[in-house]
Amino acid sequence: MLTSHEVPNRSTHIPNSSPHGWVASSTVTVPPGFDSSRIRLTGNVAGQPPYKGSLKHHGWVAAQVKFPTLSDAIDYRVVAPAEVEL
Repeated sequence: MLTSHEVPNRSTHIPNSSPHGWVASSTVTVPPGFDSSRIRLTGNVAGQPPYKGSLKHHGWVAAQVKFPTLSDAIDYRVVAPAEVEL
């Protein structure tokens, strides 16, 4: 298990940026065919795009993902180990 001083700095390993160049609290237009994995609509969503609204959070998209090399002894297929209470 990693201790707090062994956890890598996320900004070093996952550079990120505002995906749309939008500024928080500005009025934005969401076009038809927008990617719903990149833009979440909240509030009174009705009708069809384009939608106009107030940007609450500009979102983040990783520009690159680079993880440190880990031990070959780790089985990366294990999502959660079995747990046995004694």
